[in-house]
Amino acid sequence: MAVPTPQRRLLASAMALLLVLASSGAGAVAFAGPIKTVVVVVMENRSFDHMLGWMKRLNPAIDGVTGAEWNPANASDPSAGPRVYFGDGAQFVDPDPGHSYQEIRQQVFGSDDASGPPLMNGFVQQARSIGGGNMTEAVMNGFAPDSVAVYRELVAQFAVCDRWFASVPSSTQPNRLFVHSGTSGGATSNNPDLDYTGWVVKSVYNQTYPVAGRSYCTIACADVSVKQSGPFIVRVPAILISPWIEKGTVMHGPNGSPTPTSQFEHSSIPATVKKLFNLPQDFLTKRDAWAGTFEGVVQTRTEPRTDCPEQLPTPTRIRQTEANEEAKLSSFQQEIVQLAAVLNGDHQLSSLQERIRERMNVREGTSYMRSSVRRFFEAGMSAKRMGLADEEQIVKMRPSLTTRTTTADQDDRP
Repeated sequence: MAVPTPQRRLLASAMALLLVLASSGAGAVAFAGPIKTVVVVVMENRSFDHMLGWMKRLNPAIDGVTGAEWNPANASDPSAGPRVYFGDGAQFVDPDPGHSYQEIRQQVFGSDDASGPPLMNGFVQQARSIGGGNMTEAVMNGFAPDSVAVYRELVAQFAVCDRWFASVPSSTQPNRLFVHSGTSGGATSNNPDLDYTGWVVKSVYNQTYPVAGRSYCTIACADVSVKQSGPFIVRVPAILISPWIEKGTVMHGPNGSPTPTSQFEHSSIPATVKKLFNLPQDFLTKRDAWAGTFEGVVQTRTEPRTDCPEQLPTPTRIRQTEANEEAKLSSFQQEIVQLAAVLNGDHQLSSLQERIRERMNVREGTSYMRSSVRRFFEAGMSAKRMGLADEEQIVKMRPSLTTRTTTADQDDRP
């Protein structure tokens, strides 16, 4: 896997969500420093301890795990059962541990009562309530550094943040919205309907024009001054990559800026973009105005490094079995297919929505997505050739034009 070279002047930030974004300055934007492009790679929800906690073995400065961390089997009576200690034997997790708003509250507080301090003592109890012993194994294990060799190399070569918090103690989509908009519009759960009808929130792209936890976590962010969704937020992995970053940097927090309670969280991305590009507009929300910013990590050097790796280790195989292509789509997979349907206008077809929810399997969903993306790009190129659109316009397709079965499409359509 290739990583940025000094000449590209790239700042990349990777977190435990699943989305790829690209934003580059143009037009009248004025840049503050060497960074001209910000690439955000957002992956699926995982806690910091689960993915990067054991990196402390390689760098003691990282606030990670030691193996002394544990959860009781019964959070209301810790002496009633055995202690379950945090290990380094994480493997591919299927099915997913609980990560709804209610489930994360139970993990953090040990019950549905969120009035007390976040003791982070309910992970085992909550996991057993939905998946028994196997689920306990999943949530009380993190990856040994060699099991996530790409992350291991990035942490060693660039910067890791050990106090980056999810914006909402909940599932994927609300947290992704904070990445773009500094708000989820009040949403605390995924909403497939809004995925294709649109979330009505203003994003950082309007200014630059030119899911949560699941696994054991030892630290909670307990400031409630601007938290729209409650006082319990768990930390997630964040790695920052650039030849302008010193090797082996560990970021613990924003050090009291812009407010004494500010923390790094997903809203830190639009807040930092605003600073890096000297955007004159106001902050998107009170949240990104409060969030810590990380532009300082690329402002310590006068010249980019020349020793950055150009290749990363080959990823270690984590899944020990082959994927079940005939399995029904998970809720997350359904959302991805529904988003693909938006590209072609197919989301307007109730028959397709019913098929995605009830009958489509993984193989069919993969085939449909490939076809949707291909046909969307083909339509865009065709519109451009005919002079109907330029490079900054998005073609809006209608289902009447995209549900036709052609010879070329038959192998791709479910």
